[in-house]
Amino acid sequence: MKNKKDAIDSFKRRLTKKHCNEFDNNQLLVPGRIFMFENWTGVHEAEIILYDKENLTVQFRNLFYNIEEIWTLDNLFIFDEEYLKTICAQAEDYGLLTDDKWKNENYIMDAGVYILHNDNKPIDRGYYTGQAKGKSGGLSGRLCDHVKNEDSKIDKAIKENEPFSLKVIKLANTDYEEINALEVALIAYYKSWDNWNKDGYNANRGPNCAGERAITKELL
Repeated sequence: MKNKKDAIDSFKRRLTKKHCNEFDNNQLLVPGRIFMFENWTGVHEAEIILYDKENLTVQFRNLFYNIEEIWTLDNLFIFDEEYLKTICAQAEDYGLLTDDKWKNENYIMDAGVYILHNDNKPIDRGYYTGQAKGKSGGLSGRLCDHVKNEDSKIDKAIKENEPFSLKVIKLANTDYEEINALEVALIAYYKSWDNWNKDGYNANRGPNCAGERAITKELL
């Protein structure tokens, strides 16, 4: 486990500027604030009971009985669903990926997150979310890897000629500092983790299984 300062610094880098400012002003993790916590069992109301500058005590409210858990900041992500909706609406849309588009070497080289959607599935299902860091071929390299490999669920679907469309969100066009945090946020937003509905293509909630503690929406 990281020491307290490192854990706090790492947590702040996973926040948007808005949430980071709230955290610095002791307004983010305050008792009584209610968030939506989503995992494979569904969506649950999570109320903050206590934050002691190191651990966060939350209580799940909409179960048959109240459950309290103590979380550290190490793997905690907090998302603003309305903000994610805004940046997704502004994503660069490349449309349906034909054979020549899969092998296009001129996609953006900037760091960013790309979203693939299986157009045979409803608009609220069938997503894969990945990241390109602007090196080692960037997005073009990642798409070529999907075409060449057969290891993952998304790679197999591409090999089977399922129709996928592509959108890209550049890290620089968002309020996120870390690309991993942006990817985890978009996996949650698009519900592309396979365990959610079996129609997603991501094997987990983020790189290195990040996002286990992913609070996706504040209750207003």
